Amino acid sequence: MMLRGKFADQPPDGFAMSMSAKLAKEPQILCKIFSSLTTGHRSIPPGPEYLEALAEDKLPFVSNDIARINEDGIVTIDGKL
Repeated sequence: MMLRGKFADQPPDGFAMSMSAKLAKEPQILCKIFSSLTTGHRSIPPGPEYLEALAEDKLPFVSNDIARINEDGIVTIDGKL
């Protein structure tokens, strides 16, 4: 439950610690998520099992910018499909 912008049942860093635990297998994902946040940033927290899905072995995490979308898929700026 949110209370004045904070999770009422967690300490201030509780949410970050929870996210860190869920992404323990892929810490670079957590770094990427937190590096894009600014002070005072507010966003909707990830839904159930979203972070766990990002850390799955069969799902590559791609954070590069998108160059284009074609009939085969998404091409990032480094040319990968």
